[in-house]
Amino acid sequence: LDDTFCVLSALYLYDKKLIDGAVLSSVAHMLTQVETNIGGPYTTWLVSKSKTKRWQDVDIVVNSNIGYFLSLQKITLPNLQTYFSESLQNHAFTSPYYPSSYPLLYFLSRFYTDKNIIKKLVIAQRDELDTWGNPLHTAFAILTLLNTDVSCDYVLPSIQSLLQTQKDGQWESYSFCIDPKRNGNTYYAGSSALTTSICLAALQRYL
Repeated sequence: LDDTFCVLSALYLYDKKLIDGAVLSSVAHMLTQVETNIGGPYTTWLVSKSKTKRWQDVDIVVNSNIGYFLSLQKITLPNLQTYFSESLQNHAFTSPYYPSSYPLLYFLSRFYTDKNIIKKLVIAQRDELDTWGNPLHTAFAILTLLNTDVSCDYVLPSIQSLLQTQKDGQWESYSFCIDPKRNGNTYYAGSSALTTSICLAALQRYL
């Protein structure tokens, strides 16, 4: 569902006409097949319910990308909103697919109504150098804060720090998501292109 709803959002942002009634009908049918309660949250994988528990997980990042697509359609699901609210208040917002909370908080900040909770969580993780550990996390944090209506002046030191970490117009690779374990070892995925694109998105949003 993560891939599916990111693609649906991208297509809608490119051309709203691509997401017509037939597509929305298919989306509604798909979601009802994987809902844990009426109106969410939803399990991650589009597989038969007869599959093992491993394939029946409920992930907050996946549900955030579902929620974002629905928000583009002006659809708000109370049960999904409750799931997000309780997860944030209880700090139960880790994901087996992401090594940090920064992508999640950014994904939520695009549409979640109680942005004050997200703002507090991001600010609480800020270090004394106005960064969040590495350029990728810092860029996600900047985007999140700007989505929650923090002033540009507040993130200016972080923007300046971000600019200082680039080399020849690009940034280094950092861990973005987690690959499946192999032989008991955890592997992380990321790339210089991904870090650079998120950093550029933060700079563009700031400007």
